[in-house]
Amino acid sequence: MAESQFQGKEDPESKKSPKGFVYRYRKMKDSLGLRVLFLCVTLIMTPVFLYDAVTLYRLYRTKLNELGLELGLIGRSYENGVDFFIESQTHNLQTWNLFPVFEELLNEQKPCPFYCPFFKDIAAKQHLSSLYFIKKDASGKFVYYVSSRDNRVGKEIFFSGDLKLVEEKGQAAFLETDPEKGEKELFVGIAIYEKDKIGPQAYLVSGVPAMRLLERSVALDYLPYTFELALIEKNKLFMSTNPEFDLEEIQMASLEDLEKEKKARFPIFETKGYLPRFFFQQLPRFGINIPIEKTDFSVVIEVPSTQIFSVNARDEYYRFSLFFLGCLLLGSGVTIWFTVRMAQPMMRLLDLMRQVGKGNLKNRFYQDKFGFEVNVLGESFNRMIQSLKEYIQTANQERVEKETLAKELQIGQDIQKSILPREMPIFPGLDLAAGFLPAKQVGGDFYDLFLQSDKKLLFTIADTSGKGISACLYSLCVRSMLRSYDALYGKLSEVVRLSNNLFCLDTADSGVFVTAWIGLYDAETRKLQYSNCGHLPTILCRKNGEIIELSTPGMALGVETFSEVATASIEIFSGDYLLLYTDGIVEAHDKKNALFGKQRLLDFIDKSKGLSSQELVNRLIKEVQDYSQGVPQHDDVTLLVIRIV
Repeated sequence: MAESQFQGKEDPESKKSPKGFVYRYRKMKDSLGLRVLFLCVTLIMTPVFLYDAVTLYRLYRTKLNELGLELGLIGRSYENGVDFFIESQTHNLQTWNLFPVFEELLNEQKPCPFYCPFFKDIAAKQHLSSLYFIKKDASGKFVYYVSSRDNRVGKEIFFSGDLKLVEEKGQAAFLETDPEKGEKELFVGIAIYEKDKIGPQAYLVSGVPAMRLLERSVALDYLPYTFELALIEKNKLFMSTNPEFDLEEIQMASLEDLEKEKKARFPIFETKGYLPRFFFQQLPRFGINIPIEKTDFSVVIEVPSTQIFSVNARDEYYRFSLFFLGCLLLGSGVTIWFTVRMAQPMMRLLDLMRQVGKGNLKNRFYQDKFGFEVNVLGESFNRMIQSLKEYIQTANQERVEKETLAKELQIGQDIQKSILPREMPIFPGLDLAAGFLPAKQVGGDFYDLFLQSDKKLLFTIADTSGKGISACLYSLCVRSMLRSYDALYGKLSEVVRLSNNLFCLDTADSGVFVTAWIGLYDAETRKLQYSNCGHLPTILCRKNGEIIELSTPGMALGVETFSEVATASIEIFSGDYLLLYTDGIVEAHDKKNALFGKQRLLDFIDKSKGLSSQELVNRLIKEVQDYSQGVPQHDDVTLLVIRIV
């Protein structure tokens, strides 16, 4: 019953067993599991990716350096081949120059078309595109004296500027574009000298298609790269096998550079910002520049960077891709499984928390082999649930006890009210007033006044030990005994003795006792007979201000039987008054735990002369309340004032 008020109904959703990946994903998408997955991917896959990327980059650099070595070797070989080709053509020209016909041509003063068939025959046999014999005419211009092409005999040559190179070196090769046919050709020329004359007198020049020079790349075919060739004249592109050839996109090196850098690495191929461009496949081309001796042109062998990567790094790229993909799939799969599995204990704990929030304290968290720290948290939560149950039981028990105590308090208050006189009796010559300020807990304080006859008044004030209903019942018992024995005997000492002895039968070993001050006033003689049974002395305040404490030796009622009772008597006069009180007045304390005390009570009495009994009661109660303001009242405040008029 204690649990049902708090727990409510069991959550029906708690009985459902969540199944399916979608459900688990929705459960974990904002949970710690997703963060664990992200952390695993970040801390495991990222280093793997970076490691393979660096490995691939270093492989690319190695291949690039290997390419440099290969280009150096092939470039030197290609240079030798081109030089050999030019030297062969030069040798042929020099051999032909020994023919007698050329001596005749030196003596001719004008072009000789007659020899053109002879030149055509030589050009055809040597696979030449053209063969020219060149001299200056009467105007000093270089013209074709003889040509393998009939239509050019007698015309001015289109490469007169290049003849200066032939004149300076005696033999040379150069590149030019035929203006008539638009063909790009490689020309090899020699200077022809005559005895006893200064400087060359004529030139013998042969031409071949420049593309033939670029086609001489059989030595490069064994390499896995697709090489492109270009002819560069005076730092300008003359001809290339690559239509998109651009010198500005090529990182160029010369044969001399490569031969100097024959090491594990080639700094000539290093470029700032290289790595990012590598991933976007926007690297420049790499090439080697081969200057041809005795010419003003060079041959460039270049390789696109994408070729270097696609050929040399393809296997490594695939290996890296497969390894990375495998790690990603396997690692992610295992991580997701572990994440989902490790998230289940947390999900169960969260469900349990929701059930507890709805008042269901029956379920508990059970250990899970993948719970780890969640198991510790779950055990703590189980202890919290158990503590909560115990707290609820204790709270319900305390509530029942408080309800019982409240009922008991109400009963006690009702009993206490029944003990006290509903109204003060009217007795000639006396001004009577009483005050009672109950504490939160029911006590055993009471006062009583009852007429023994028209001339005699018995009055008492008492304080029973203990609190609660039992104290009230004992007080009621003492009050009834005093009234009964007073009605039967009338003598004060006998009334007290008989009441105590009978009361001792009720208290036995309970430890309960009652302190009481009992007085009997005779209006005819104005004498007060009294007996004090362990109570505070009654204060007699004379009209002239004298204060007398009235007390007799005696023990509290209910402690042991009396064989005799001590009494005393005193005459009181008009204007005198008696103050009977309990310890609730002098033991009242303030916030500093300082007692109201007897001296403060006497000072109050001294300042309160001339007041009526009721005024005195009201002011004294207010004085005590003001003193103990803000402090709980622990004992009843009871007082009785009797003034002689």
